[in-house]
Amino acid sequence: MSSDSATSLLNPPLEPHQLTPQHLESQTENSATNAYTYLRKRADALPLSDTLAAFLFRAEAAKSAVHKHLVRVLNVGMEDDQGFVVCEKFEGGDLKTLITDIGPMPAKLAAEFGSQAARGLEAIHARGLWHGDVRPCNIFAGPLMAMSKPKADGTPRYRPAPTSTIKIGEWGTTPRLLPALEWTASDAEREHALYLPPERFTRADFTGPGDIYTFGAALFFLLSGRAPYTVAPFTELHEKKLKQQSAALDQIRPDVPKELVTLIKQMMHTEPMKRPSATSVAEALHAIVLAPAPAAKPSVTEPMPGGSASGHEIASLSGVNLDAEAPIGLASAPAPNGFVPMPYAQPAYTPPAYGNTEADWGTPASGGVDLEDVGDEPSTPRVPKKPLPKVSRTKIMFWIFIGLMLQVAAVGIWVLMFMEPWKPDSEETTPAPEPVKKTAPQKPGKKQ
Repeated sequence: MSSDSATSLLNPPLEPHQLTPQHLESQTENSATNAYTYLRKRADALPLSDTLAAFLFRAEAAKSAVHKHLVRVLNVGMEDDQGFVVCEKFEGGDLKTLITDIGPMPAKLAAEFGSQAARGLEAIHARGLWHGDVRPCNIFAGPLMAMSKPKADGTPRYRPAPTSTIKIGEWGTTPRLLPALEWTASDAEREHALYLPPERFTRADFTGPGDIYTFGAALFFLLSGRAPYTVAPFTELHEKKLKQQSAALDQIRPDVPKELVTLIKQMMHTEPMKRPSATSVAEALHAIVLAPAPAAKPSVTEPMPGGSASGHEIASLSGVNLDAEAPIGLASAPAPNGFVPMPYAQPAYTPPAYGNTEADWGTPASGGVDLEDVGDEPSTPRVPKKPLPKVSRTKIMFWIFIGLMLQVAAVGIWVLMFMEPWKPDSEETTPAPEPVKKTAPQKPGKKQ
């Protein structure tokens, strides 16, 4: 028996729930160790509103929630007067970093990733537990793939691969903080407060509706590249959230579907009981992913299809009388005094500092299109391919016959040119017949 076999019998591999930081540190050479990460916590490293026992209790409760869109907690314990949490390792990047490097997400991709994260939240809430900090920095996408264009400092940029999925991290390891109005207003706390629900400014409790509010603010960030509120003193920020004076997403991103804008507003409602559940959010986001793309709207300067106005709103803006005997074309209708242009020509959203985000991010795979790496440079408008003309079966058979005849003719010409069958072979001669000797007939009765 080899020494490795003897060692494996004496020290069998531990189950994930048996792993400790000491075991992981002593097995750094083992490839299996790369599948786990761990977190150490000292009592003095936690805020005054939290204790090490309460922290470990929340982490222990998180072990019961096992879901494909949650970073799983494997083991919790104490070692050397420190608490530790062992989690599965997820290869990927947080959405805050990806948005900062690439730019805002296309609406379909944000809805797809958001639907997956909502399913993870659903698994947490179904057990009567809450996350407490569903910000973009705690939502991870992976695996990632390198992009062709690096960052300004030369380091590579990464984007989600076609097989990327979403996992919510920091699950069970979020410390319990004081109410936001009691914070010291550090830079990290100012950024954190932009995603907090208004009730967290006066209370420190984690709640399900609080998770939904923070998650809605995270979706706002995915689509706009910024938080729904700007940094301000906590008292002023609290008043703005109570009055729902956030930035208008539909003005920042006119291309985002109205259903998605409305959903985010509902998730960020001031009253916690009026916010949707995680299940409702997941279903609504999935419906947005499956919804067909909106049809292109006609230009202001072009006549409506059929040469007639369609809709009383357009008629009232352009002065066209729909009750007239004959429909009046928009192109030929006289412009009345105080003519207001039709509200069609809204400029397409082009992020100023990120380039073509549609090309950089791609679209969700479940939406019918894969996440093919199409490069980083701004893409030119795609011209739709013209459909091939239909050809009848008779024409096809005719051209096949013509092709066969041409082949037969080509073979015949080749034979005539190179084989020359009409010329006799000059070297072959026919042998002359041998001459026959003639003998005189004998007379009867005469002997020789």
